[in-house]
Amino acid sequence: QAAGLAGSAASRGQHSSGPLFISAVTATQLDELPEDHWQRWCCCPVNFDAALQVAKNLLRGASPVVLEMGPHPVLFQAAKAGTIK
Repeated sequence: QAAGLAGSAASRGQHSSGPLFISAVTATQLDELPEDHWQRWCCCPVNFDAALQVAKNLLRGASPVVLEMGPHPVLFQAAKAGTIK
């Protein structure tokens, strides 16, 4: 099910005060999940390095950032270290 991440405020064109969501599939910030998001997430290669860079840039602001990643701890460790090789 597609869910609005920024709530109804985003649908009215207002900025959300919640965390910013970065997709590891598209390496972009998403206000809402497209209907096919999880299908693409399971079938398409992720662009985690680019998504990590987007998250780093957004962390310079005041909003918290949610970086999408899978259940395997290797991506968490890479994000924690701040580099992907």
